[in-house]
Amino acid sequence: MAFPKGVSGNPSGMSKQQHQLLNKVRNSLNKAVDGLGTASKDGTTVMAELITQALKDDVVGTLKAFSQFIPKELNVDVTHTQSAKSLTDDQLADIIAERARARLLEEKVINPEQEETVINQ
Repeated sequence: MAFPKGVSGNPSGMSKQQHQLLNKVRNSLNKAVDGLGTASKDGTTVMAELITQALKDDVVGTLKAFSQFIPKELNVDVTHTQSAKSLTDDQLADIIAERARARLLEEKVINPEQEETVINQ
C-alpha cells in the first residue's frame, strides 16, 4: 500500500522508540520461549516442569488452557478395505499375537518392574 506524499504510514501509531521497545520485548519473549525447551541435567525441560506444576496447582484451568490449542472439529476420512476378510484364521492369529507382543513391550518400557509374561506363537 502506497501512502500519499507527506502522509505517514503510521499516522496514529507508535514512535520509533516505541517500536524499538516492542521489538526488544518480542525478542525477549522469543528467547524465553526457546529456553523452555532446553533440557536440564536430569533430562527434563523447563516447559515440562512448568506444565507439571500448573497441573498440580490447577488441573481444570490448565486443561482448559490446553484445550484452546486443540481443533474444535476434526474431520477424518476413513477408507475401509476388505483385507481382513481375505486373511486366513492363522494369519489373523499371527497379527493379533504380534500386536499383543508389541503391547507387552510398551508396558515393559513404562513399567520395567512388571513380571515377565510369555506369549506363545
